[in-house]
Amino acid sequence: MNIAMITVAIAGLSIGGMSLLNNQSAPPTNQTIPATIPTLVAVDSEQIELKAEEPTHTFSLELASVREMLTEIAQAFDYELVFSNHARGQRLQGFLGNHLSPLIGEFTFKQAMDQIENYYDEVYYNYDIVISDDTILLQSEEERQRGLVDMQVYPTPEWVLGHSDQEAYAETIRSLLEVKFDLQYTSIKVLNGAIIIAAPPSIHAQAHRIMSEVNAVIKNSEEQRLEREQAEEHERNIRRNKLVEEIIREREVLRQSIAINSERRDGFRMKAFYAERALADYKNNAEVSQEKAQELEKQYDSNVRLTNQFTQQVNEDERRLEYLLGRLIESEYIHLDDALNQ
Repeated sequence: MNIAMITVAIAGLSIGGMSLLNNQSAPPTNQTIPATIPTLVAVDSEQIELKAEEPTHTFSLELASVREMLTEIAQAFDYELVFSNHARGQRLQGFLGNHLSPLIGEFTFKQAMDQIENYYDEVYYNYDIVISDDTILLQSEEERQRGLVDMQVYPTPEWVLGHSDQEAYAETIRSLLEVKFDLQYTSIKVLNGAIIIAAPPSIHAQAHRIMSEVNAVIKNSEEQRLEREQAEEHERNIRRNKLVEEIIREREVLRQSIAINSERRDGFRMKAFYAERALADYKNNAEVSQEKAQELEKQYDSNVRLTNQFTQQVNEDERRLEYLLGRLIESEYIHLDDALNQ
């Protein structure tokens, strides 16, 4: 029988502390003590099912090694005795051959195996016995642990971007597992965006729980961040709309001011024109008094001054109007706080 296949097939049936599993299949037929066949007997119109007795065997090993006892038990109950690679090596040979104990009396299969447990501590000798339907496997504790290793592939979360972040994520999982477990039989690798974990089932369960909880926390944090950003965006839109409304109102006021001041500028410009012509006519008339000429000259100067004043005001309003138009355009593309700080 292929030892590797046996180890994989029965790895899940480990017996910590040397507590052995009963043979769950139907007991094999013993030539000396045949199995009792259940029958139904009518007694006062009631049927009673008779149970088959568990097979036993009488042993007479006054002093025997573990190897000899296991061989006798396997032959007696029709089991195949299998030694793993480590069990066939030097590590367990002293335990198998040098330590002697008795096996005398009538025993069931489980009682016989318990007799070995009574004399030898599997933790001390670093061995493990695994019972399957028709096999007794003796292996080292290390082999048992390796047999428990299972490989699973976990996708990295969407928020873990880039190979370096994936490596950091995997290292975080490893660090958290190390707090609780000895990771001697555990490997955690990152490959093409996935985390590959080879480990016993208990470590897989803990790794899955850690990743689920971490991902839930990160997801909740991301949702809160998005909610804050949406709230901030909403607030910015409100402030931006308010700013746009203020700009529009100010531009309308400027347009009205420009129209009024342009009309006043044109009026004083016309007055200055006529004042200039009247002053020229009076200067050409010798009969005009000096006082009249001075009065006309003052009127001309006043109209020219007012014309220049309103012209300057119109120009300033037009520049302000152009500036507000730029602010209005920029408010469509730039952050509101930047716009307010300009």
